[in-house]
Amino acid sequence: MPLENRLQAALDRQEVAEFIVTNSMLGDSRKPGDWERYRRRYAERITIDYSSTLKDEVRSIDRETLMPYWKSLVDAFDVTQHRVTNVVVTLDGDTAKSRAYVVSNHRIGQDVWSCGGIYEHGLVRAAGEDGGWKITAQGFFPLFETGDRGVFERGLANALPSPLKSGA
Repeated sequence: MPLENRLQAALDRQEVAEFIVTNSMLGDSRKPGDWERYRRRYAERITIDYSSTLKDEVRSIDRETLMPYWKSLVDAFDVTQHRVTNVVVTLDGDTAKSRAYVVSNHRIGQDVWSCGGIYEHGLVRAAGEDGGWKITAQGFFPLFETGDRGVFERGLANALPSPLKSGA
């Protein structure tokens, strides 16, 4: 592969990796405007797989249906923090796949529940968009959890009903 193509591929992989890390930070942020920026980073239709954690169905869903649920879930906790590392990106033209480690912390009061696992994303290039990409697929595959899982259950109970459940 010519040097110019290799350099462009390296830049694209770095751009996707930074996009994925920054996206998690935007989702956790309580700053005005950050949630809207987070929402816009997703394609109009996204395939979501959180079946291992949320017991939701794997399905393709409209962004405008998914985002109010996710926002209500984040807001159900005093703090969330998703630390994303070791992002590996595979490119195929104007599409990309990423795989990364993630550790997410959820706090209500002094109680904390944390889980760690693998994040997987599918992306498509979106020239002129924030970060240059849009997420078309997102999945979380847990490896461990620690702390009080009841914190997570309380958060779920205070969020909107999941549009990813059967019959939703």
